[in-house]
Amino acid sequence: RESVGTEADLAELAPRYREIDVPIYMAVQRDGSRRRAQAERLVRERPATILEAVSDTGHFIQFERPEVVTALIRRAARESATLAP
Repeated sequence: RESVGTEADLAELAPRYREIDVPIYMAVQRDGSRRRAQAERLVRERPATILEAVSDTGHFIQFERPEVVTALIRRAARESATLAP
C-alpha cells in the first residue's frame, strides 16, 4: 500500500505538481497546518487548482462535512463538463 504522510514524502512530490494536467479540486482541513501548507503549495504551482479549506474537521472531511465535499464534487462535474470535447 502506498501512502503519503511525512513532510519529506510531500516535499519530494511537490516538484512534480506542474506535471498534473487535469483539473484539481481539493478539500483540506483549515486547521491542519501541514496538509494545508502542501495544498497551498499545490495552488501556487498550479493556480487553476480549486482549494476548499474547511473548518472544524479532522482528517476525514468527507464524513465530517459531506455537504462541503458534495458541493465540491458537483462544482468539479459542472466545470469539467464545459471542458469536454
